[in-house]
Amino acid sequence: MTRLLSILFGLAPLVFGAVRALRANDLRVLWMAIASGIVVAAVVMLRRSAANRSSMALGRALLALLLGIIAASITGYACGARAWFGILGVSVVHSFCWVLSFIFGAVARQRARTA
Repeated sequence: MTRLLSILFGLAPLVFGAVRALRANDLRVLWMAIASGIVVAAVVMLRRSAANRSSMALGRALLALLLGIIAASITGYACGARAWFGILGVSVVHSFCWVLSFIFGAVARQRARTA
């Protein structure tokens, strides 16, 4: 179940961007999804510390969320979006979906190791 949630949360930003691109002929949301996904993936894959893993994982997830929001916002603005509330809203949702995808993926891998 957690693996399915990981896949669904990972696909959500890309599907939303693809639907927006096809319906409105607007690639900004798709580029924002890609940018936040790349940044969140890069932060999540930072080297883990052996000591105090739980707080490090939480800190890394929050850092990934924050940097994903910043990357998606900059990408949206660079692609021509000017409504800051819209840019910020889309950025938060995309980054949150990516972070949840990685969290559910980590939980699924942990369960597979212990089973």
